Amino acid sequence: MSLKNVIVAGASGTIGTPIVTALLASRKFNVAALSRPDSKSTFPAGVTVKRGDLSSRPSLIAALQGQEVVICTLNDEAAQFQGELVEAAYEAGVKQYMPNEWASHDMTVEGTPMDEVYEGKRAIVRLLDEKVKLAEQEGREFSWVGLNTGVFFDWALQTSFLDISLPPAQSAKIWDSGTAKFSATTLSTVGRAVVSILSTAQEQTRNKLVEIESFSTSQNEIVAALEKATGKEWKIEKTSMDEQLGHAGASLEKGEFLEAFYVWIRAWVFSGKEGARLVKAEEWNQLLGVGGECMEEVVAKVIRGEEV
Repeated sequence: MSLKNVIVAGASGTIGTPIVTALLASRKFNVAALSRPDSKSTFPAGVTVKRGDLSSRPSLIAALQGQEVVICTLNDEAAQFQGELVEAAYEAGVKQYMPNEWASHDMTVEGTPMDEVYEGKRAIVRLLDEKVKLAEQEGREFSWVGLNTGVFFDWALQTSFLDISLPPAQSAKIWDSGTAKFSATTLSTVGRAVVSILSTAQEQTRNKLVEIESFSTSQNEIVAALEKATGKEWKIEKTSMDEQLGHAGASLEKGEFLEAFYVWIRAWVFSGKEGARLVKAEEWNQLLGVGGECMEEVVAKVIRGEEV
């Protein structure tokens, strides 16, 4: 099945932007962006803008007419509307849906509400499976594929998300031993993987959660790569998982949910558990023709301000 018409929800965001770039560069797709009626976001030449209200199914159905693939890259605050987007996509005749999976399907951390938070993502996959069964009964085409990528590596460096700060700060807050391994993927690699899924690996990825990584690494390895790239020493502060979860609890008590949420995500990333390290990434990398980047080279490019 050849899929040509692809619309991205959240196309101007952190993950939506590189996906749109990769889709356009492939010259294999007609690319559209699903944008709120009042949005001022701009998009590259070649992207058609479709206006739709995420809280209105009729509005979404109208915006999705003629689209064959919906890729959801909504941010954490807008992701609550994803169920409505799935329903609208099915009613509009969309053939494939990529849910808001990306980093990981499950980042539960003991002693936190993360299990409840991630139940929302599990519910979306269950809804998609229901639509697959309904499509079979109705004799129509519908499938989904979720892409797990681990940490968005270049974004995480540039935003200090991993508690490692670039110059001029040149500092790092190392959790526990700093040796816990986790999967990381550059944004451009995520985009290339999406193109591969839609163009050459539709059958192999149908109704599955797919895992990829550019590499696996740790806080200590990243700091070493930064010091090598800059010839300067990083200022190191030690912390612990328990200390950081305590900070998250304090933020939650003050009603600062997102601040607590991002600490919980880091706790999962630095946990050393399976899931933080995507164990099936190697086989999916091979199928999709991605991965295998050198972490030190990527770090050096980020330091030099080059495209990764």
